[in-house]
Amino acid sequence: MTFCAFFVQSSEIFISSGVDSMSQTERKHNDEQDIAPLHASRINKDIVQFFTSPVPDIMLCPDANNILVSHAIIIGPDKTPYEGGFFYFYIKLPHDYPFSPPTVKLMTTDQNRVRFNPNLYACGRVCLSILNTWSGPQWSPGNTLMGVLLSIQSVLNEEPYKNEPGASSLPHRCTDPVAQYNKIILHETIRVAISYYEQVITSNLCRDGHQMKDPFNQPRGKFQYKQLLVEFNKLKGKYS
Repeated sequence: MTFCAFFVQSSEIFISSGVDSMSQTERKHNDEQDIAPLHASRINKDIVQFFTSPVPDIMLCPDANNILVSHAIIIGPDKTPYEGGFFYFYIKLPHDYPFSPPTVKLMTTDQNRVRFNPNLYACGRVCLSILNTWSGPQWSPGNTLMGVLLSIQSVLNEEPYKNEPGASSLPHRCTDPVAQYNKIILHETIRVAISYYEQVITSNLCRDGHQMKDPFNQPRGKFQYKQLLVEFNKLKGKYS
């Protein structure tokens, strides 16, 4: 079982924890009943782009029961304090998409306790001009879901402290606020955006070595949770 295969499996559990309690049938009926074919066609076009022109470290999973909902994972870029972290975003499209921007919420917040970035609040709010939640060039119908996630990925950079407007003029409690902020974000990335998956692995160690039984009769090999745990410990050790 590869790391990516494990990620797909465990993210299903992770994603389900962030979705509201309304039944799938109710959500589908309430959200989709007023969508015009033109808007539905544009939504499908945006979704297909993730499969025809994939971008490294960005994954989109459209909700199987609601065309207006998608789930996205952005993996923290290399050489940043976010490296190796899995950041899950819940995306809700308006009925008049693309004439209005999507609503995007960060779900990887340790239950609204961790603010990962000046642009990413602990409550899950994503502040970007492309979403009309920050100053600057606003959303236009020419923007896409891919463009939104690329914009989010760009704020997960080497020096996120500097994302704060006027950061250089802020009163500092330490001599190097950029480095100090990076240390905090690195720790929280490991604790919140990586350790969750270690818990998933640990809870499934009883399956290690067992043959995967695919209901579609596809060859899958054996579960390798022990090896996945070793890989995670190496990753944590590298950045601890």
